[in-house]
Amino acid sequence: MPANSQYHVLLDGQGYLIDLTSYRKRVNEPFAPKRRAGDPGYGDQALASVWAQENWQQGLQYDLWDPKWTNRSAGFKTGTNLDVHFGDLRMGRSAVEVHAPAGVTELFNLISYSTRIFATRGDGQQVYESADGTTWAVSLSSGASSLGPMTHFNGWLIVANLLNGNLYKFDDTAWTSPWVTLTGVGAGASALMSYVINATEYLFVGQTQSTGASRLYQVHSGGTNVIAATFREAVISALAVQDNLLWIATQEGAFHGALYTYDGNNVREITRLPDNAISTMHVFNNRLYGASRTRGKVWSIDRQGLEEVFTIPEVQGVGGVSTYALPIYQLTVDDGRLFLPVVETGGHGVYAYDGSGWSNLIAGHGGDEPRGITAHKGDVYASTKRAAGAHTIRIERKSPTAGIWTSSAFNAGLAATQKLWVQLELFHTALAAGEAITIDYELDLSGTYTNLGISDADGATSRTLNFATDVTARHLRIKLTFALTTQTLTPKVQGLIVRYLIQPNVKAEWEFDVLLEGAAATPLIRLDNSNEPTAGPALADALWTSRGKKQVLTFTDLDTEVKSVYFTELEEKVSPGATQRLGHQTRAQVTLVEA
Repeated sequence: MPANSQYHVLLDGQGYLIDLTSYRKRVNEPFAPKRRAGDPGYGDQALASVWAQENWQQGLQYDLWDPKWTNRSAGFKTGTNLDVHFGDLRMGRSAVEVHAPAGVTELFNLISYSTRIFATRGDGQQVYESADGTTWAVSLSSGASSLGPMTHFNGWLIVANLLNGNLYKFDDTAWTSPWVTLTGVGAGASALMSYVINATEYLFVGQTQSTGASRLYQVHSGGTNVIAATFREAVISALAVQDNLLWIATQEGAFHGALYTYDGNNVREITRLPDNAISTMHVFNNRLYGASRTRGKVWSIDRQGLEEVFTIPEVQGVGGVSTYALPIYQLTVDDGRLFLPVVETGGHGVYAYDGSGWSNLIAGHGGDEPRGITAHKGDVYASTKRAAGAHTIRIERKSPTAGIWTSSAFNAGLAATQKLWVQLELFHTALAAGEAITIDYELDLSGTYTNLGISDADGATSRTLNFATDVTARHLRIKLTFALTTQTLTPKVQGLIVRYLIQPNVKAEWEFDVLLEGAAATPLIRLDNSNEPTAGPALADALWTSRGKKQVLTFTDLDTEVKSVYFTELEEKVSPGATQRLGHQTRAQVTLVEA
């Protein structure tokens, strides 16, 4: 049945006769065809699209999949108790409490010196020591409360008092208590670092002043000391040595800070932080890194300033500002990685950075605030501040018994387009007895996970699971839950492949030839056998005018159904068998797409 009694179709208010043998109506393909270049990849598969992840080196804290990632260079959202440093996805490290002295609420700083590990009591006067990391004893009772940072200097261990400016020296045999007392109003020693000037090693001490203008002291091995520099901020919060310079971080109020360098003669301001401060610094891979007083930041530091490399993935506030508010007082390096202590909603934990991405190696231990962290005899130790009792944990080289990984939400770069999720394939090393990986999925950022299956057969190296026949969503997130019983082993995930079909809303596409023929003497004959009053050239002009409009047009199809359409293609050519005697005789190939 035609559009009306006279014309096959109506377009933009004009009726047209068409060559019925040319009429085609089909589903519009929203994506342009592409050609493959080079070796075939996942994106070249014909029957389904593929999301593949075979490397995790970008690390965690990416909520959405980055379209720039490839299957061999990608990140993920979270990975509790997991490690991505080795190129696969495996269990992180277990941790055990090794030191919890009665009545102590803050173990401020940790350091490895000679054959022992030492801890300062932030809420008291003791320095604790341990040779094996398990059995601890009081090494020093200083007689003054609030012991803080420690450092190596001249082959000695130096301890600072946070309140009175006393420095304590240990030569691996006996303590000198105090060794040096710095003078000044409100004179707490807040940061320590040794630095060589003209081939002589000096101890530099940041001294807090309650009235502002903090002081940088230069201390000789004989104990004599002078003020090397003063700063307008009240606190020198961290010191470090890099590029033959002494780097000085300062803090004022709650919170803003600054960063300076000192070359033995001159102080140079590098940058100012209007809403944060650097609370610790450490060298890793020949670069200087700093961590923040608030908001859980880690920066890479050089003479041009700060570059953010990580934010602790806590709850985000309005405008995306991190609500993590705890200070980070110490970093350490071990096993080719930078270690960062945290206390999150899940408890006391440690993140590790290998220069490419971050892993959440451990989580879930007690603590109100993170404090010290250091490497000692092949293990990493971390301490806390906690009202219920501070403790030190040892991060051991064996697996925890459980871990959870969640992917970045994947949408194929088409956030508004539905996908039909078809199949998941998981590849891993052969599972040992007691090892299992459970697979769940989340649709459209809902926060609700549905179980897809489990890989737990002894010796299995892969698992293929099919989604239900009607699982559609714009976004998909995968969760893997690891479990094991033998902590000297770990399952290692090597790859994850998800197959899916793009499911855009179905839109129609029409293609047909319009007859642009007829003149006054030889008009076209309409469907009701009347003469077409519009000559061929005028019909062509109307068609080209419609094609030039930058708007949606109204189209009445052969079945009288009215649609809104885009006029996408128009090609006019001479009609087959045209003769000059019959006047203007052309046809136009028209393509319309449903709006």
